[in-house]
Amino acid sequence: MPCCIRIGKFTNTVLEPIMANAQDRVEGKLRIGIHLGDVIIEHDDVFGDGVNIASRLQAIADPGGIYVSESVQKAIRSRTDIQMQFLAEVGLKNVDYLVKTYSLQGPGLPVTPLAKIKELSITDSSRKSLEAMFTPSPNTSLCSIITSPK
Repeated sequence: MPCCIRIGKFTNTVLEPIMANAQDRVEGKLRIGIHLGDVIIEHDDVFGDGVNIASRLQAIADPGGIYVSESVQKAIRSRTDIQMQFLAEVGLKNVDYLVKTYSLQGPGLPVTPLAKIKELSITDSSRKSLEAMFTPSPNTSLCSIITSPK
C-alpha cells in the first residue's frame, strides 16, 4: 500500500509541472482505485469482482487521488502511517451491493470536497447519473490496482 501512496504523491508533485507543459497532449491527473477481491486470470485478460470494483473506484476518485474499498481499509487499518477518510457507501456500476469507500489522506493527496461526498452517497436509483458525472474523458490518466489474496 505505501507504494500506491508514493505513486499518487509522485504524480501530484513531480509529474504536475510536466503535465502542465503538455496540456495539449495530456488531460487530467492520475486517479487510483484499489480493491482486495477475487480475480480470474484467463489468457491475457483479468476478470472478476476485484477488477470491476478497483476500476469503478478509480473512475470516481478525485484527480490525483486514491480511493480504496472497505476490504483494503480493513487490511491496513492498523497502519498508523496511512490515513484514510470514510467517504460513503457507494453504488458502483455492475456491483450489486454498496461499497464502503475511503479516500487516502496526506501531503500531496487531494481532499475530497464535501459536495462530492454527498453526491457519492446517492441511492441506487441515481447511480446512472452519478456514473455519467464521474466518467473521465478518454485522455485522462487512470490507474486501477487489483489485489488478490494468495
